[in-house]
Amino acid sequence: MYPNMDAPLDDKRSCVTRFPKRYILTILGFLGFANFFAVRFNFPIGLRGAQEDGVLVDITSVQKGQLLSAFFMGYIVTQIPAGVVARRHGGKWPFAVGIAGAALCGFLSPLAMKWGVKETMFVQLISGLFQGFNFPAMHELLSRWSPQHERSKLPCIVYSGTYFGAVFANLFGGYIVRSVGWQLVFVIDSSVAILWLLLWVYFIYDKPRSHPSIQEEELNEIELSMGSYSSEYQWTSPVPWFSIWTSAPFWAIVAAHFVQNWGFFTLLSELPYYFKDVYESEIGSTGVLTAAPFAATLVTVVIGGISLDYMRDEKRGASTTVVRKTAVCGAFTGAALLFISAVYSSSSGGSLACIVGATGLSGISAAGFLPNHLDIAPQYAGILMGITGTAGTIPGIASPMVTGIIVKHSSPEEWQTVFYVAAVVYVFGAIVFGTFASSDTQKWAMDPNGEDDECFNPETQSIASTQISRCP
Repeated sequence: MYPNMDAPLDDKRSCVTRFPKRYILTILGFLGFANFFAVRFNFPIGLRGAQEDGVLVDITSVQKGQLLSAFFMGYIVTQIPAGVVARRHGGKWPFAVGIAGAALCGFLSPLAMKWGVKETMFVQLISGLFQGFNFPAMHELLSRWSPQHERSKLPCIVYSGTYFGAVFANLFGGYIVRSVGWQLVFVIDSSVAILWLLLWVYFIYDKPRSHPSIQEEELNEIELSMGSYSSEYQWTSPVPWFSIWTSAPFWAIVAAHFVQNWGFFTLLSELPYYFKDVYESEIGSTGVLTAAPFAATLVTVVIGGISLDYMRDEKRGASTTVVRKTAVCGAFTGAALLFISAVYSSSSGGSLACIVGATGLSGISAAGFLPNHLDIAPQYAGILMGITGTAGTIPGIASPMVTGIIVKHSSPEEWQTVFYVAAVVYVFGAIVFGTFASSDTQKWAMDPNGEDDECFNPETQSIASTQISRCP
């Protein structure tokens, strides 16, 4: 039977203990992703510093590309298995292992660089393998800890840590390299990760009911909102792989994740070269410029998540499906127009404004599709995130290659083609998500024994308090 919701919990707690436990998860998740991305983005910064110090100076452009892509080769492998592991064993420890493994690789990176190219590639590959656990594990935790009315806000705040880490790395990574040496940029990030790990292990639990000091009000708020999806057996039922792979709403999320990352990685890897080729400007080499798109996305993804939940609440009553489609389709269409406008701008400042605006809209789209895994299949959210994250990794590998094929003479016309390709990809994503996306819990994601039909309402995605005693 469902646990007794009226069971009294100890009320003799300090203010710190009374702080909502789901917000502690949100804060530590944000900091974990910030560290994860700082480690990731400081690698090319540290590599430049190492070369200036006489390390890896003889590598070819091909080898440099292999070094920068080795992370993605590992990252793309572990995301789906990570979703399966997190669903079976909980998300706390897979997430911790992902950060701890990345920290270990960070400590080893300076040594590997001194040893040679192959050793450095191997360490980056292993780092990617570890960090592939992070997104699926966090989605598994959020599926258990996020009440329905915060299903946009909490994931967006957590995942905005990725952009905060990128901003921090771009603004301060170069300064650290110049001030204290390129080795320290790796050591500092990894040391911070170890301190974070201690807090994570102490404060985080896989399920709300497992937390020894959770407030009864918060426990009721989460479990009444989630209904039977907070019960233990829901996470042990067989994974309906065929239904997942043939689900149109799921493929809409896959398309959105791929499309958002295509535009983002196009800018991430090519922005300095674009400004140099088109405007003969070194503006692209400054940390402020490379941080600007991430800063814009950091702001918009948080604002987008809060706004979407605001529109979805009972007073405003907006359909979750309509809200998510509006966010994604509007953002993708706007980003496509801004991409095209960027290459026709008469000044580097105007082009930069368009690019920052496009990445800002990218954050709003993330607020629409990232929580959508939790909508359509809460008990398989980690697995779905592993699959869509794998699809989202492909642009990190393919987008620079496509740009390299197109831009052979560094002409403005070639760069126009690159941005047109990105715009077409955005429009494709808007069409697919607008046509097939849904926020309704899918039938294949419900309990195979049928108890969900009686207890759970997929339209309101809630469970009545009068039913809780007879729901599993």
